Amino acid sequence: MGLATLLALAGCTSGSTPKTDRSSTVVFDMDQGKPDAVTNFSPYGGNQVNGLIQAVYEPLFITDVSTGKLEPWLADDIAPDAANKVWTLKLKNGIKWSDGEPFTADDVVYTVDLIKTGKILSGSLDVKDVTAHAVDPLTVTLEVDKPDPLFALRLFSTALASKTLVVLPKHIWAQQNDVATFTNYDPKKGWPVGTGPYRLASVTPNTFTYTRSDNWWGVAAKFQPLPAPKKLQWTALGTESTRASAMASGALDVGAQFSLGTYQALKANDTKIQTWQTRPPYGQPDVCGYSLDFNTSRSPWNDPKLRWAVNYAIDRQKLIDVAFSGASKPMLTPFPDFPAINQVTAVTGSAEADRTNVGTFDAAKAKSMFEAAGYHRGGSGVFEKDGKKLTLVIKNFDAAPKNAVTAVLVEQLRQIGIDASQDKLTVPNFVADETSGNFQANLFFGSCGSTTHPWESLNAFNVSHLVSKGEKISGFYANPFRWDTDNAKKYSGVVDKLAQVPPNDSTNVQKLVMEALGYWYQDLPMIPLLNNYQINPVSTRNWTDWPTAANPYVWGLYVSSSVQKLLHTIQPAR
Repeated sequence: MGLATLLALAGCTSGSTPKTDRSSTVVFDMDQGKPDAVTNFSPYGGNQVNGLIQAVYEPLFITDVSTGKLEPWLADDIAPDAANKVWTLKLKNGIKWSDGEPFTADDVVYTVDLIKTGKILSGSLDVKDVTAHAVDPLTVTLEVDKPDPLFALRLFSTALASKTLVVLPKHIWAQQNDVATFTNYDPKKGWPVGTGPYRLASVTPNTFTYTRSDNWWGVAAKFQPLPAPKKLQWTALGTESTRASAMASGALDVGAQFSLGTYQALKANDTKIQTWQTRPPYGQPDVCGYSLDFNTSRSPWNDPKLRWAVNYAIDRQKLIDVAFSGASKPMLTPFPDFPAINQVTAVTGSAEADRTNVGTFDAAKAKSMFEAAGYHRGGSGVFEKDGKKLTLVIKNFDAAPKNAVTAVLVEQLRQIGIDASQDKLTVPNFVADETSGNFQANLFFGSCGSTTHPWESLNAFNVSHLVSKGEKISGFYANPFRWDTDNAKKYSGVVDKLAQVPPNDSTNVQKLVMEALGYWYQDLPMIPLLNNYQINPVSTRNWTDWPTAANPYVWGLYVSSSVQKLLHTIQPAR
């Protein structure tokens, strides 16, 4: 951030009072910027994170990321039968949609069926194997094709915005000719209709405004009192400097994905600005870290010894210092730095030794490993074998942080003797190459997924995802590494066992995680590099009691349904 902007920030802190009544209104930064379709209010559409799932549509449960447990919200309970095949969902009594119609089991069944048949797209939510049945108005059975102890976690988690079931009002959606194109927007009819304590009041190309409904069902049902904010706004203010100026002036309460420099400038001029952590890396960990993902089916990088040699050539602290000004931490496992994950993946024994080795920068060892594999330094200083230089093209999609990390990584590998280079791609081209296997290595996050349970990140390496040569994989996390060794098969067998262990059986969960990591570290199909920390600052000038690492009553991302709990917690500043 330049000097002029810093001075502007300093001056803004004593500027004129915003027109909005800040004692009753909370203003959120639109996480994805100006919306493309300002009148599409399907909770499964692009505007879902601009107030819809945070204020209008309530979740059945809210995830406690510290414990991994599901906290009841619209539902009271979810429990499996002895075989973990039939799950019984109990809804709270007295829930009403904002138009006064009762919220019932039929709404849940209708929504599951819509997603199952593909009539609406649901992001990464998968219910293909689910059969829903309404037992009575407050009871739903959800039967899966095969035993699945992790079913509730994968269907109801709110740790990520796109991975929780958002229930739709059947009495409205079932009347539409084409739910796939239904925008769910008609102010005269009061659409969108949700169960939450807020209703959409107005829409502009840059700002969505929601007002509190004082006849919200939760009060009469004695579930929760009304939240303190009377009005909520999600607004797109443009550049980071403009958004920072709005936060400095008190016109913005929640910022989205600020750079370290911008946050530090804000904090230096206003002690009422805070973020998830009080010390570096300041932000909260994102579910996706940074990793060097190899295509293990392509020579010479199909050799685990060469991948380990690359690992020893990487100085993670320099990556952090140069690309993130010190605001990150090394990532040494396939898992993000989430509290509940850390509790069950605390590696021990041989896995601990491997984790330590992954984090070790040892240039001499890297060189000796390449030499042991038959490579020698040519006149240009690059390793060669049989007259061929050792090359490694690292692809990344064109975004500032990824460009910076890849550039530093390439330089480190060149210093060790690898003819490394960077290939920046557009997002569509990167996706095409990632899914088709057209790469040697990618700077990406190929095991992204786990927030409260380790299975999802581990399953990204499962051989069950493998496709024939030339075919595309089904998605980013469907073994893009093409890992298909004996270790990979043993690993996958352990991961499949893990999928059948109840999440509260922490002893066996940890045992299987350690066993799987043993095979994974031997082959190292992915080199974990850095955790990714999101700096989403908040201002305590107008509102207090925001969640922090010291008080993580919800996670520090403001794009999920967990914001519903936040709105019932924050209070006006006094």
